[in-house]
Amino acid sequence: MLFITIIGCIALFIIQFVLYAKQGTCDFLLFMASEQWISVLKEFLIIVLGAVVALNTTSYYEKRKTKKTVIKLLEAAKNDMHSQYLHNNSFEKLHNEDRTSNALLKHNAMIHLDIIENILNNDVVVTTISPTIYSLLFSEIRNLNTFYGTLKSLDAQSENVIIMLKSMNSHQKAIVWELEVEIERLKGKISYKDATRKCEEFIDSRFEKIEIKDINLK
Repeated sequence: MLFITIIGCIALFIIQFVLYAKQGTCDFLLFMASEQWISVLKEFLIIVLGAVVALNTTSYYEKRKTKKTVIKLLEAAKNDMHSQYLHNNSFEKLHNEDRTSNALLKHNAMIHLDIIENILNNDVVVTTISPTIYSLLFSEIRNLNTFYGTLKSLDAQSENVIIMLKSMNSHQKAIVWELEVEIERLKGKISYKDATRKCEEFIDSRFEKIEIKDINLK
């Protein structure tokens, strides 16, 4: 659009100079000093200003539309991961109450990463989401997948089944929390700096020392 505007300004300048020349002089310097040139210059400024305002307005609404789209996608990813967390966490609670076995924990533990991975690999999301949050999310996803694979490889009676499940729950909860922080940032509720700080504080506070007995993470 700006290119077309520039071409239009050049065409306007040529037309005005040709009209000026038909009045009996082709002196370019005289044209530049004439009231006709001042009038042309005003028209130039009006056209360019209008083009700039139009571009900025279009850009603003496009960015706003993109943010709304990304927010909806991240909310879908958050809701999906939260439902998985609630499922796995319910079995952790049953175990804490001695109401289920390690075999049932292993059988019922689940993760589905296709939705969140597809969303995070979307080009619009990649170019909009905070790089810090993006990196953290994929780190959580890799760890979640590792703990899930390890859990499924364990003997059904292994004491480490519940440990792996707790680790899975920790990463699923972190994913939900990090998505919520990014959604708040995109909605303008917190700044990029605040979002980064909250994530750093969360990482520092969430980890506990867990004793894992005689297994290798897959």
